[in-house]
Amino acid sequence: MVGSASAKNQDYLLSLGAKKAVDYMNPNWKKEILEWKTDGVDAALAIQSGTAKDSMDVVKKDGKVITVSGDHIYPERNILVKQFQHQLQLKEIIKTLAQEVMTGEIKVMIEHIYPFEEANQALEKNETRHARGKLVVSL
Repeated sequence: MVGSASAKNQDYLLSLGAKKAVDYMNPNWKKEILEWKTDGVDAALAIQSGTAKDSMDVVKKDGKVITVSGDHIYPERNILVKQFQHQLQLKEIIKTLAQEVMTGEIKVMIEHIYPFEEANQALEKNETRHARGKLVVSL
């Protein structure tokens, strides 16, 4: 698994289980991934707006790109492109996810918990793309 983070968070990203870390601010990040996996990675998760096309560029033929960002892109090289679908009935999915977090299969790092009154600050921090962990708004 490869992940992207700022230069100062490379070791942190690797400690979470990534096999390779790239700096998303480096204009050569795609080249670094393709040097590491010459045929491309199996799949990519495009989270930030405007990242889906770049993500597709590092996915191998017949791979997958999942967009959470809302970006709409056209498939290339027989890559499956899927928009993350938000579901109304999440009980089982959340139960499984919670179990994976509790067993340590998935690591969740919380950077900061904001009171509801400071929710805008959480959004502003998220938009900087410099959050080191998850930002939580407490009700």
